[in-house]
Amino acid sequence: MMATSSLDGTIKVWDIAANGGSKPQHVGTRHMKNGELFSMQFSQDIPWVLACGGNTGEIGVWDVSESVDIENHFKPFLQPGTYSLDDYNPDAVYEEEPAEDADDYESMEDEKPEPTIA
Repeated sequence: MMATSSLDGTIKVWDIAANGGSKPQHVGTRHMKNGELFSMQFSQDIPWVLACGGNTGEIGVWDVSESVDIENHFKPFLQPGTYSLDDYNPDAVYEEEPAEDADDYESMEDEKPEPTIA
């Protein structure tokens, strides 16, 4: 699955493995109502969700699995057990794990500049 954003305000989802990878297949489109779109990125944590930004100054978010056509097209390619509605519970609370180097953090506010001699 690949998505593209456009100055016409749409995001298009493509199957880039279709036709043996020789010609991508258009699977779905959504007009995001964010004006001309300049950026778009899939979430690393929730693979079916993407966000985009355009000239309205707002961020648009789309869960592409809301499109029956897109979900049905890509669902057969998922590995068994990797797609569950439990994974997309909006009420779930996730605790962030501390970074490995969290103890190495130093605040720049604690640093005092060395006096300079002119």
